[in-house]
Amino acid sequence: MIMYGHPSPQEPAQPSVTAAPSSLAVAGDGFGWGSVGLLAAVLGSIRLRENGLTRFLGLDTGIGRPVLRRHAVHDWADTSDLTDGELRNLLARHSVEAAVVVLNAELALRLERVGCPVVYVDTNPFMWTEHELIPQTVTRYCAQLCPALPQLCWPVLRGITSLHWVGRIIGPRPSPSGAVVPGKAVLNFGGLQSPATTAGSVQSYLRLVSTAMMTAFKEQGYERVVVTGNLDADALPIPADLASDLDVSGGRLPREQFLNELATADIIATSPGQTTLLEIGALGRRAVVLPPQNLSQILHADEVSLIVDPNIVVTWPQGTVDQDRIARERGRGEDWAISTMYGEISAAAATWPDGVPELARSCSDALAYARRKETSLAPLGAVTGNEGAEEVVDILHDFLRKA
Repeated sequence: MIMYGHPSPQEPAQPSVTAAPSSLAVAGDGFGWGSVGLLAAVLGSIRLRENGLTRFLGLDTGIGRPVLRRHAVHDWADTSDLTDGELRNLLARHSVEAAVVVLNAELALRLERVGCPVVYVDTNPFMWTEHELIPQTVTRYCAQLCPALPQLCWPVLRGITSLHWVGRIIGPRPSPSGAVVPGKAVLNFGGLQSPATTAGSVQSYLRLVSTAMMTAFKEQGYERVVVTGNLDADALPIPADLASDLDVSGGRLPREQFLNELATADIIATSPGQTTLLEIGALGRRAVVLPPQNLSQILHADEVSLIVDPNIVVTWPQGTVDQDRIARERGRGEDWAISTMYGEISAAAATWPDGVPELARSCSDALAYARRKETSLAPLGAVTGNEGAEEVVDILHDFLRKA
């Protein structure tokens, strides 16, 4: 895979063991699990590097607090109701030297405004247009390498004042609590939280995709399905006959348990969220990619098709979601893409209340292919490396050493 069109990176930061911060503010975005996993990977690298001496102050990131508490983030504060002066005083009380912020542009810019230097982590640099808020002036901007950058995002990235390219960001591999369990599958849903979705539209997506995938699992002889994501497994909207024929468990799992479920699964069907795709690849597990819900997932699924194998990627059938149109008109922004896709998903769910037969066939075909070919997602990390978390810490330490 040839990488092209990337704005010139800064010189790589040199590892430093003398500039360990005593206190950091940390934050992700508030709409999903992706930034939480990324932040957990970076915090894990900081703690390993500094033997757990750094204190962390968590800001906002409500959905991720239970996960991040397991990474020694015990002090939390909400900033939405604080004035700039109150935020500045909060950081001073906790002796915060800098902040690591993942995919929360608004908070990153606000922290810089009150005098707190920010190391910003962006895993989707290929997506941005003038329609999105990008914190171009933060102290250090760490963009995760990707196979290629569409020309549409070049002007935005050229405006970043301190751009550093890093490898893919994933946490350490777990030590599985046991061997792979025959007949066990994981069904992972990501991307369910967004300002542009409603409870009804999310339920429509879950009903269409879970019905299709559970039907495929049953046809392929799987007996146990662990459902993961920000949802309750026992409330998954699937037909009663499927629910009674399969042993379904799971739900909102702690990160270590989630990774262990992945490591011991015979196969994984997952939404095309970048962090989870990379984690599955690092574990060497075979996988199937579920239909996307937003623009970033369309692009990540396309990457799997290009680098791994298109036969394990399930797309929306004709007459449901027009993925090609979303990709063609991506310049209209992510919010437009999400609203449009979920509108089409809701319409499809109303048209096919018992599920889309063609979608179930596509899921079954992809599942059978992945099992037969032993197709894993490992090639995704091979393209750009997977040491991004350590590289972010190097950049943080390099800045603190020079400050």
